[in-house]
Amino acid sequence: MKINELDRLFSLYIRNRANWTCERCGKKYTPPTNALHCSHFHGRSNWKVRYDPANANAACYGCHSYFESHPLEFTEWKKKQL
Repeated sequence: MKINELDRLFSLYIRNRANWTCERCGKKYTPPTNALHCSHFHGRSNWKVRYDPANANAACYGCHSYFESHPLEFTEWKKKQL
């Protein structure tokens, strides 16, 4: 999926909001870096929540990959967060 300028700015907002820290494992990053991702609970293809801050978290590559492979754990984690 193509990333546009608004996607880039939203990702920057989410990572700044988390103080450049993975919200799952707590690993801290120094900006700028692509190692910390903007992870969407409902994928970016869902335009209704694509830019909803409640739908996104900062996640390192490892945690982002883990959540993608373990959707039930991601759901439980997200429920606790909300």
